[in-house]
Amino acid sequence: MIKLKFLRTALLTLATLASTVVMAQTAPVSGETVRIQKYPGVVSLLAIVAAERGYCTKYGINCVLTTIPSSVVGLQAMLSSSLDVATPAVEAALQLAAKGTPIRFVGNISRNGLYMFAVGDQVSGPNQKKGFPALMHDFKNKKIGVTTRGAGPEYALKSMLAAAGMKDSDVTIVAVGGPDTAYSALVNKQVDAVVSFEPMGAFCEVLKTCRVDVWLSRGEGPKELTLLAGAYAPMVVRAEYAEKNPKVIAALRSALKDAETFIHTSSNFDELLRITAKHFKMEHPQADALIAAMVRNTLPNLYYEIDPKGVQAAMDYMVRTGQLDKPFDISGLVLR
Repeated sequence: MIKLKFLRTALLTLATLASTVVMAQTAPVSGETVRIQKYPGVVSLLAIVAAERGYCTKYGINCVLTTIPSSVVGLQAMLSSSLDVATPAVEAALQLAAKGTPIRFVGNISRNGLYMFAVGDQVSGPNQKKGFPALMHDFKNKKIGVTTRGAGPEYALKSMLAAAGMKDSDVTIVAVGGPDTAYSALVNKQVDAVVSFEPMGAFCEVLKTCRVDVWLSRGEGPKELTLLAGAYAPMVVRAEYAEKNPKVIAALRSALKDAETFIHTSSNFDELLRITAKHFKMEHPQADALIAAMVRNTLPNLYYEIDPKGVQAAMDYMVRTGQLDKPFDISGLVLR
């Protein structure tokens, strides 16, 4: 059994969030403290490197990372001022903006999709060899796991089903948490497939206990989702925070740019693994291979710029699929 030593905070309590704020206030600070949502694994590697390599300090800010593996909970924490920067799926952020909530997009943590559609070994069907979208029909009346209901993986799953001409009701959607609990649910046959993020792909690749049928992170899947490139997981702040702290946001973007350069310099890969190991512990005989696979799978997506075209594409597809009632003006939503 794999044991991952990171916080399982899908349902953070107010007490936990309050303690995070206290920790942030008492931490050594060289300038303004910026509290940023971090996901388990390496999805948030840009922010992790910015903090660990001292790039935040270089630009006069103190980046404090808080593990929250849920778009919904991250946005709630940001709106309640327990966080400064949330990193939700773009769909969750646009749902919020469409309701008139004053938020701004200031960056992005992943250029392409974060997710993969991982399948248990017990599942086989006549459409698997046909590839996506036909293979989705093999999952009719089966259980498919997502992190939490209403978060990014569920939106991605719904788009995958729609691309195959299927309805949401053709499957049973189950909340299974982050990659560690999702993997356990998958190999223990509690669900037949999951939409998750790394290290799920690494688990399947290295341990051979499951397979990945669709890599959204590699541009596979519904065409409408590939158009979201550059806007899959925006860095979101309250509009009031953006107005009051333009220099802080500029400093954060500069730190992320330096982190991006470091990450994409091949000679830094070993150091990148060491940084990852500080934030992601795994007890398994093949831990080193799993972590290396996880980082390699993630590297092509780690670019911090937010692309307004990707945000527009996200809104367009959400309107087409009924996730939004009508389009709205996003011209002031993205800060660059």
